[in-house]
Amino acid sequence: AAGLAAEAAAGSATDGDLLFRIRALGVLGDAELLTGTAAGAAQAVEALQQARELSASMELADPDQVRRLADLAEAELQLGDLGAAAAGLREAQAACADWPAEWGRSARAALDRARALLLAAESGPADRVTALLSGAAESLRELGLPLDLARTLLARGAVERRNRHRTAARTLLAEAELLARERGALPLLARVQAEQRRLDPGERTGEAVELTPSESRVARLAASGATNREVAAILFVSVKTVEGTLSRVYRKLGVRSRTALARWAETLDQAADGGGHESFTRTARVNPLMGRAATS
Repeated sequence: AAGLAAEAAAGSATDGDLLFRIRALGVLGDAELLTGTAAGAAQAVEALQQARELSASMELADPDQVRRLADLAEAELQLGDLGAAAAGLREAQAACADWPAEWGRSARAALDRARALLLAAESGPADRVTALLSGAAESLRELGLPLDLARTLLARGAVERRNRHRTAARTLLAEAELLARERGALPLLARVQAEQRRLDPGERTGEAVELTPSESRVARLAASGATNREVAAILFVSVKTVEGTLSRVYRKLGVRSRTALARWAETLDQAADGGGHESFTRTARVNPLMGRAATS
């Protein structure tokens, strides 16, 4: 997406199409911002700042311009430039000050998300941060904008995690993960999953967790989607034994759900050499009995 947007911006500059160039720069900035990296944020600032200057030359004050300013502020916040972010948000608020109440709701929601992130970075009142993000999420849900909603849920989930509201954070991030996964928004999905790993200490990359062979077998089968009864049948043990083993696995890994257990198994699969063999979890999803045969 970033590559195509960059090509579009360059092409429109050559053609002298100023409005299309602004739009392409906005898409480029948005794509770079979603990577969640410092390099991406820097690229986003460069593109969105160009769009800001060109928009000023055309005296634009439409919802797209407000969304671009909100994205610019988020990118500047990722780089730690709170002053620049605050200045851009003041400009955005001035641009939409005279809009009709129900006009540009998605742009207002993006602006509220950026305002909340700035307030959180400034250690502002937690209830005000939550109110801004909750209001933005409600608007985006009503408007049917799933990816913008996922971004907002991610932002609120991160805020709730930092405020040690772990249950609320887990719920918000689970919905954000589902929305990003369903739409194939891989960079956004990666950001959500990174935030989930911060929430669940046992899932941190590189953390050494030692399971016994029997615990590993049960964990892998459970992660593949097998029920406790299916795991018991495959391993020729009782359901009670499976339940007890899973309890120990959850405690050792620091996870609380099978979704988290599946992420742990996927991490192991990605880290393994592979040697051309299909992953255990993928095989077991097709046929749990094949999963057992693969380990026997």
